[in-house]
Amino acid sequence: MRAAGLLLLVAFVAASCGGGDGHRAVSPKCVINVYFSPTAPRARALQVAARLRRYERVARVDFVSKQHALRMMRKKFPYLMKGVPRNPLPDALIVWPRSDRERDDVIRALRPPPPGVDVVRPRSSATRCA
Repeated sequence: MRAAGLLLLVAFVAASCGGGDGHRAVSPKCVINVYFSPTAPRARALQVAARLRRYERVARVDFVSKQHALRMMRKKFPYLMKGVPRNPLPDALIVWPRSDRERDDVIRALRPPPPGVDVVRPRSSATRCA
């Protein structure tokens, strides 16, 4: 269920994130998803978000709590979430680089992953995201 949960979270966040400063000029394919381990404290996720917001190559960072993701998943995909006994979704960050060309620089800044980060994944595996 964990892999399915991550994929659904990506789909949900892709559909729900909009507006803001500067990120609309970046192709949605260039957005980076940062997933935390299920046991990582929220404070850890907020620290990583703050660090990324200070990075000059990042235009925007959206925090998606596991509770918010579960509520939205239940609303959008009730048939998939019907028998789920507990929340399988992690806290996540959606990172919008300032430009398409800066996606790889932002990903490199997250290597090795900070403590508590489980997965750093570009929304698209395309080498060119423009």
